[in-house]
Amino acid sequence: NHIISIKAWQTLQVVARGNRFKIFFNEQPVIDISDETFQVGGKIGLWTKADALTYFDDLKLSIAD
Repeated sequence: NHIISIKAWQTLQVVARGNRFKIFFNEQPVIDISDETFQVGGKIGLWTKADALTYFDDLKLSIAD
């Protein structure tokens, strides 16, 4: 559980290696999980709840070493 300011930009980072995902919120680790749902790589998706007001800005993709 995190208190999130609605008047400030937040940073979300996803590090994906194979089926393992590490999620960081404002540089703090929040999730470390394996997921076999999607077996084909090369695509991303952005999703928010239907009742959320969400903006995405400065999306950056890079290949991890």
